[in-house]
Amino acid sequence: MKERPEIQSYGDTLTILDDVKYGIGISPGNDGFDNELLIHINSVAANLVQFGLIDYDIVIDETNEWPILDTFQQEALVKQYIIIKTKLVFDPSANQTITGAYERVLPELEGRIQLIVEELEAGV
Repeated sequence: MKERPEIQSYGDTLTILDDVKYGIGISPGNDGFDNELLIHINSVAANLVQFGLIDYDIVIDETNEWPILDTFQQEALVKQYIIIKTKLVFDPSANQTITGAYERVLPELEGRIQLIVEELEAGV
C-alpha cells in the first residue's frame, strides 16, 4: 500500500476558512468577511453531508482543519468543490464566461463525489 502523501495547503495552515479565502482571492489574514464566508462554507458542507460523503453534521468555524478522507484525490476534490461553490455565492464574477466556467465544472465535481460515495458504500 502506498504511503499517503502530505496534504498541501494554499497557505501556512490547513484551516478550511483560510484555504477558501485564499482560493477566492482574500488574504487569510483578512477576517472582515469571515462570518459571511463561514455561512456559505457551512452550506456547502451540508451538501457533502447530503451526498453521503461526510456521514456526520459538521459546523465549520475559523479553526476547523480539512477532514481527512480516504485519499488525497478525495480531499482535493472536496477542497475544489467547497471553494468554487463558496466563490459563486460570495463573490460571483461579473464576467459571465468565468461564472459559466465555474457553473459548468460543478456538475462534474458533484458527479465525481457521487461516484466516491457509491464506491465507499460498495466497499471498493
